[in-house]
Amino acid sequence: GYGQESGELWRHSLAVAACARAISKRHNPTIIDDAFSAGLIPDCGKLILDRHLAVRSAMFQKYLSEGKRVFEAERAVFGFDHAQIAGSVCEKWDIPRRLVNAVQFHHAPSLLQVNELACIVHTANIVMHVPDMSAVSDISSLELDPVAIRYLNLDIKHIAFAWNESQEYVSKTLGFL
Repeated sequence: GYGQESGELWRHSLAVAACARAISKRHNPTIIDDAFSAGLIPDCGKLILDRHLAVRSAMFQKYLSEGKRVFEAERAVFGFDHAQIAGSVCEKWDIPRRLVNAVQFHHAPSLLQVNELACIVHTANIVMHVPDMSAVSDISSLELDPVAIRYLNLDIKHIAFAWNESQEYVSKTLGFL
């Protein structure tokens, strides 16, 4: 499958949710709960794809070694990605459309024109893949969708604050488990 350690997917999902909440606190405090929920859900598509990916592991690894990102390799292997699968699950569960859109388009929020939640979850997802935020001095090095950067009007200080707050939240939360 994805080759992740046990608990790594949960940790990342929790970190993205916390970061999305931190970003929404600054950008639009009225959607904090939606931002957290939308940040928590997208990678559940990986849980569904994992066993199917195991059968196609060599092809998947080939795409990754060529520099494709995980969701791009998923699309090359399956014709869809984990975000689309997660969005389909959300639709079946009757989760509100605003959350479904944020989940499905968190890798490419500009496809929705301007979607606040998708921009927030997209940003949180990319930021929480950064192992050490102190090593990032320029927001342009994060490969964020330009629409998300403009819409959210974030700078590196805001991103670093959200990253730090999220790391603390994850450590505290997982410490209780």
